[in-house]
Amino acid sequence: MIEHRDDPKVRRLFELAFGKRPAEELYDLRKDPAQLDNVAEKAEYAGTKKKLAAALVAELKATKDPRVLGKGDMFDQYPYYGGGRPDKPPAQATR
Repeated sequence: MIEHRDDPKVRRLFELAFGKRPAEELYDLRKDPAQLDNVAEKAEYAGTKKKLAAALVAELKATKDPRVLGKGDMFDQYPYYGGGRPDKPPAQATR
């Protein structure tokens, strides 16, 4: 997939697999069980998105999640265990 990422037949799947994710994602599983069509920005789903966002915030508050308590930056303080330096991307593999 990586070798053919610029091929028009592969590009969309490459972006779905490796591209930057949008801030919000919402999928209509009845119409799109493979979850390929993000409907978060479609007007007809605004009510559902609002309802789900409110439920999420309520759950985060109920569980005292640091992100809704203004302490979300604490997640940036945890040690990095991903190998290599966290400020440098891993080297590209060579063949």
